[in-house]
Amino acid sequence: MFCRPATGQLGHGDTAARNTPQVIAGISNEVSAAAGNNHSLVLKENGDVYSFGLGAEGRLGHGNANSLYAPVKIENLPPAKAIAAGGEGFERQVNPGTA
Repeated sequence: MFCRPATGQLGHGDTAARNTPQVIAGISNEVSAAAGNNHSLVLKENGDVYSFGLGAEGRLGHGNANSLYAPVKIENLPPAKAIAAGGEGFERQVNPGTA
């Protein structure tokens, strides 16, 4: 990912700007990515969702308001089929019959 991050939403472990696309270390088998105003999500092939960036108001899904500069798996989340990020939060689509 690349841009001018202020809150770690690129997932490279820092807030340095990137002018060209770069692979996020530690993430493989990803099928989708989504970006909000100050946070990002990655969906892996197995349905796991990882989040990083500004954690204000719990928007990263980890049960706290901590900001993350590298991807962290959202625990206790049923496998997702799709993800979408909005300005301040995110959505996920799961298989029918799951939460």
